[in-house]
Parts: sequence; C-alpha cells; structure tokens
Amino acid sequence: MRIRLCYAMGMLLSSCLTCTPAMSAGTVAPLPGLDTCIAAALQQRPGVLFGWRVLSDTPQPVYKMSVLTADGRIADADCSPNATANLRFANRIGGRRYEPYKEISVPESAARNTAPLVFAGTVKIMSMQIGTDIKGRLWYEYRMELPSGHRATSHVDTVSGFLTSADATESGSE
Repeated sequence: MRIRLCYAMGMLLSSCLTCTPAMSAGTVAPLPGLDTCIAAALQQRPGVLFGWRVLSDTPQPVYKMSVLTADGRIADADCSPNATANLRFANRIGGRRYEPYKEISVPESAARNTAPLVFAGTVKIMSMQIGTDIKGRLWYEYRMELPSGHRATSHVDTVSGFLTSADATESGSE
C-alpha cells in the first residue's frame, strides 16, 4: 500500500512539473453562422432551442434548427446564415412537456465549448440535441467528428454545465 501511494504521488508530481501537456484539450472547429441561425430561429419561433444539425458545410453552411415551443411542439427549419429572415418551420408529430426545459440555465454556446474538452485536437461538432434520462434530467448531447476519424458523443448537464459523459467509436461502428 505504501509503495502504491509513493508511486501515485511521484506520478502526480512528475505530471505537474512537465512543461507541455501530453494531450491538449479539444477545441471546436468553427461553425460559421450557427449563432446567427439560433438567434433567428428563436426570434421567429419563441421557445427553447431543442437541437441543431449541420446539413451542409460547404461553401455556405446550412443548419437544421429545432425549437421546442411553449405548447410542447417541436418545430424544425433549415437555416442558412445568409437567409435568416423567413425560416419555414414544420411541426413534428407528437409533443413534449415544456416545463422541464424552462429550467435550463447553461447557454448552449457554453455547453458547445465544454463538449469536446476530453478529446485531443480540433473537434468538428455535427449536431446537438437535448436529451433526458429516466429521472427527467436534461443534458445537451453533442455528436462530433474527431481528427482521428472517430465519431464521438458527449453529454453536458443543462443545469450545472458539467461534462457528464463522453465516448468515441470508430467511424463505421455506430
């Protein structure tokens, strides 16, 4: 037991003394116009941002925006940052309770920066959707592409902003 403790303390001390980290925290690849599309979608369809997805990222990005409205419906619209004036929303079939979504205290943009922190290199976020667990707690679920070609998923708590889980899989195994 004593040897393990000394070994652990030695490893901790040596990691603190190194000049460069062995692995840098992940950064987010730019998502041009995403914040513009989010603002336009929430202005035209008041509610809570339920999700977004990159539909096309060349040369001008196109995003699918999803908004949960106060009546519990989810409305989807395609958005190009150059054409945000009149988004055409289509309601999905079914509904959700709106009340739990009003408790979200962490902005999506902050969660977007937290999501790739455990991955190395520049991470390309492809989509976000709000998920829920069996107890009704909400999280932001991000799907990403890593520089290694792997696909990754991470969950960020909507109330605390903590990264609660992250995993990576090979590109074709999802």
